Parts: sequence; structure tokens; C-alpha cells
Amino acid sequence: MPNQVNYYEMIGFQSATPCPSSDLPETPDLSHTAIFLDFDGTLTEIAPRPDEISIDPALPRILNDLARATDGALAVVSGRRLADLEHYLPGFRGVLVGCHGAERRIGGTYERIDECDCETLEGFRDVVRAWVRHKEKVLLEEKPASVVLHFRQAPEAMTEGEHFLNSLVEGLDGWTVHHAKMALELIPSRVSKGGAVTELLSHMPDRTPIAIGDDTTDETMFAVATQNGGYGIRVGDGDTHAKHCIASVETLRRMLESWVRDPRGVKCPNA
Repeated sequence: MPNQVNYYEMIGFQSATPCPSSDLPETPDLSHTAIFLDFDGTLTEIAPRPDEISIDPALPRILNDLARATDGALAVVSGRRLADLEHYLPGFRGVLVGCHGAERRIGGTYERIDECDCETLEGFRDVVRAWVRHKEKVLLEEKPASVVLHFRQAPEAMTEGEHFLNSLVEGLDGWTVHHAKMALELIPSRVSKGGAVTELLSHMPDRTPIAIGDDTTDETMFAVATQNGGYGIRVGDGDTHAKHCIASVETLRRMLESWVRDPRGVKCPNA
């Protein structure tokens, strides 16, 4: 059974640091590995708007190959809605986790984790909708368990948006503000990618976890992977708790293909 940890508390115990290694890890023994992959900024480049991303046509095949090689111990763990993941990965038949763990598709079965007070969430939505009406180019995204503000087209408004969302949850138990790349998400505090990975690992005994992501919301996955004998890989630069950093989405794609193709563990260039 994976170690149960308070992910944010554990992460706060030791400050994030610049990535210790830009060398790619050796190809793991996939028969004893569990792989957890973020989506935006990891498997696909981030776009100005969430609906403008471009998907590599080979991506579903790569994921299916990895899923077969790991005997199903692979999951895409994203902040996106589950329906969005299914839309962008129509050929992928493996595990999908949406909304930071609030939604899951496992073995063709759909689950929703009820971790939020729906009445409170609707109240948040009403207030945030009113705030956004006066903020040109700030994009509002409503998910089943959260509310997201995207600032990629209005970066000057992000500080004000952070103060606004923090004011909504101040003194309120059970809710928090997640920080992502040019986005802020109002979400139940018990919902996190780290929590989702912990739950999935409980059904994957004797597997070494590898978590791969690109931003702050992925740090809880890195924490869980490390706590359970594995490691994290961060796509891009910045302070992190991941053991390895990788240069780009394209480099990651090549690395994942090499993991399936080359069982001897030969590295591919990190460029």
C-alpha cells in the first residue's frame, strides 16, 4: 500500500530547488513501473486557449504502447475535464484522470469523486462569473468540481485574480487556490493529482512510480512518486521536487518512444 502523505505539507517541508539533473533517466523496467503523465505542457504544447491545442497524431499510439508494456500501469492525470481528455485522445484505451482526480475512467468504468460542497461551488461560480465580465481577455472555465481563470491572454490581471480568489476561500475550510501556468483554479483542497496517484498506486502493487509533468499542480505527483520509491520528471525549467528535468514536449515524446523501443536503457539526447 503506498504511503499516505499530506502532499502540500510534505512539499512545504523542503523547499523546491532547481532541477538536480538534466540527464534523462535510463529506460526503466516497464514490467515493474507505473507511469503517471500530465497532459497540457507535457504530452502537448500549451496553447493561448485550452481549446486551441494541437495533438501529435502518434500520441495515442505511444500511450497505448506504454500501457501494454506496463500491463496497464499507466495513467494520464490532468486538470482537464475527463470529457476533454477523451476528445483529444480518442484512440487511447488506458486510464484517464480528469479534474485533478475528481473524475476517472478506469477499465471503461467512469467514476466521479464527490469531494466538494456543490452549493458552495455554485456560489463561487456566480461570483467569479460576475468578476470575469469586467476583465477583458480573462477566460473562465467551469469544471465539475472547480472554477478556473486563465490569464494567458491577460497576464496583467493575474495578480488581481489571485487576490480575488484568495479572498473567496479565506477562512473557509475545504477549499484552496491551485496555481498553474498562467491559470488559477478554485478547487476542493482534498482534490489533487498526488491524491489521485496515491489511489491508483494502491491497485498497482510492486510498481516503481514515475510521475511526469510541467507545472506546480504536478508537484504533488512528484512527491508521491518519490515517497513510494520512484521519481518525478519535470518538462521545462524552474524549481521543482522532480529528480530529472527534460527540455521539451518533443524530447519527452522521443524519450517515451525509446522506453518502448529500446529495452536496454539507452538514453536519448535531452534537447
